[in-house]
Amino acid sequence: MPIRKPRVSREKAAIYSGCLRQLRDEGLDLEILDEWLEHSRALDIVLAGPEESTVFETPTGGIVYAVLAYLIALRTVTLTDWDLCTDYDDQIVPCSNGRDTVYRLGGQEYLRSEVLNQQIEAGLRLSRGQIVEGWLLATGLRRVPMEYSNTVPFELVLRDQFGHEITAESKASVLRSAKSHSPGVRPGTLDGLDATQKPTEPSIEEESRLLSRGGRSRKKCKEPTTGVS
Repeated sequence: MPIRKPRVSREKAAIYSGCLRQLRDEGLDLEILDEWLEHSRALDIVLAGPEESTVFETPTGGIVYAVLAYLIALRTVTLTDWDLCTDYDDQIVPCSNGRDTVYRLGGQEYLRSEVLNQQIEAGLRLSRGQIVEGWLLATGLRRVPMEYSNTVPFELVLRDQFGHEITAESKASVLRSAKSHSPGVRPGTLDGLDATQKPTEPSIEEESRLLSRGGRSRKKCKEPTTGVS
């Protein structure tokens, strides 16, 4: 009578393979089944919070999502596609800029070298232990509902070469309008404003430079008086 071997579920395979990988990393000579590796989690996703990730409206009424992501490969994996999802918009799509060196979105600019869109589109291959950081840029059709006054929750979905989905959730700051910035300005920070759109205070060095310019302070200088001889 043949003996039937029960199949291991995906969830258990992921748990078992994770434990085996840890033991192998500690020096034990172990072999992990290819089937278990295929179904194990290949990637850890760390998403920046509202201080960096934003959703903003462009002057023409478009909606732009800019999410800063850190990807940590737990095993060799190739990323082929991704999506952003919110409760109110199911038509959010990744941006593409051809061969331009800069993504220009509603007055905002992002260097191509700091954006992951085109890399994933071409098949981003990560080796075990490799870490990549970059922006994920997308556009939506629906305006952010007014009930989301400060932040909006979203879900990021990455897909690998096997069609497996790897997800992560976070929140993005809601900016009803965004001022332009150049690639030289720190990505994610509006020129002269912090993430809450409040004016930034000058540093001690800036205060010193202002005070040293002909003895002038930050206060408005009095107009010089002229005498008539």
